[in-house]
Amino acid sequence: MPELRAILRDLLDRSGLSYADLTRNALRNGEVLERGTLSDLFGDRCTISEQKLRILLRAIDEPETDSELWVDAWRRARGDAVVAGVKGYFQHLIATHTPLFAGRDEESRRILDFIAARGSGYVFVEALSGFGKTSLLANLVDRHRDFCYHFISQTYRRTGAGFDSTRATDVLDSLCEQLAPGRVRGIELRGLEEEFISLMNKPYRKQTVVVLDGIDELGRDEKLVGLLPRRLPPGLVVVLSARAKGTGNYLNDVGLSTADIDLHLNLPGLDATALAALLTIAGGAAASLARDQDFVASLHAMSKGDPFYLRFLVEDMARGALTADDVTKVPSGLEEYLDAQFEALKRSGHRPEHVQILSFLLAADALSRRDLIALVDGLNAFNFDEIIGEIHRFLLLHEGRYTFCHDRFRQYFRVKAGLE
Repeated sequence: MPELRAILRDLLDRSGLSYADLTRNALRNGEVLERGTLSDLFGDRCTISEQKLRILLRAIDEPETDSELWVDAWRRARGDAVVAGVKGYFQHLIATHTPLFAGRDEESRRILDFIAARGSGYVFVEALSGFGKTSLLANLVDRHRDFCYHFISQTYRRTGAGFDSTRATDVLDSLCEQLAPGRVRGIELRGLEEEFISLMNKPYRKQTVVVLDGIDELGRDEKLVGLLPRRLPPGLVVVLSARAKGTGNYLNDVGLSTADIDLHLNLPGLDATALAALLTIAGGAAASLARDQDFVASLHAMSKGDPFYLRFLVEDMARGALTADDVTKVPSGLEEYLDAQFEALKRSGHRPEHVQILSFLLAADALSRRDLIALVDGLNAFNFDEIIGEIHRFLLLHEGRYTFCHDRFRQYFRVKAGLE
């Protein structure tokens, strides 16, 4: 792909940075960018995922707006059409949930087998928070681009934004646009409900799959009750997901019950085989540890197979922050791990700024670089990258604004701040 190689080499020349500089900058951001990866990027092989390209852009300190232009250029050079319409809104979410993913082959197979064999009906995926519902479905739609999909995500919610994935109006508008291309957008809620009901009840000659992730994350007053039929028409499969709760489930929020579900999947924790696969995918120092069965077994026991916790442990190993000799010191559970992480941050000279940044993010949906500099004492344009880099792994940067990368982090910090 000579065009792609030329784009990436031009990017490197513009930066004026060496491979060693890029590796150090990525580590500063809490990310991994190995020399071997860089050789692949800029050499004859020129292989790169969108996730690695974004890590590279952050290591170069490209502004967010320029970064998106580079990503679009990369997509065109690779031969991919830039995802159009409302699906484009979810590409950042999909890109962050697909690279480090393993251990869900059985669940993926069961969903696809159901679609092929039945051709109609409901699939419901349930799991504890952080156990990979969104990652499973993001990988599913990434491999099957003809599927219609909408991810309801409080993490990506934006106050005052033109599109809010947690708002019922936007959920319906999004799915109607995908199910009926060329339709007129901007219909009032009543009209949208009628259009959606019609689309959910008509038979489809071509197999049609709708993925609706996170029905538990609908806005507080947003419900989809009465819009989904108890029995779907021929040719239509709807895949739903929600967080598991102590008693009952979230199907009531969309007017369904377990009796309406044709395939119900509960995601367990990951097993040791999945952990070994994650270590291999992560690369770096982690890849060699994947072959050490005793190490994998010990780390799996310490993590209890919690997928969200394992993601951070695997990233630590890939960048060399956690070694095989440290496995007995690994905290038993995510909360203890976060406690240890923040004890370490207390030794930073930027502790007051960290506390203020996290406090303001608890109070807001998302804040931009400019917002944080204006709000946080001692934070300025010169030290912003250094200070935010120390807590970057707990945050998500999307469309130039920072928020918590997962609700489990938000809840942890709320407890620490005495808000729960």
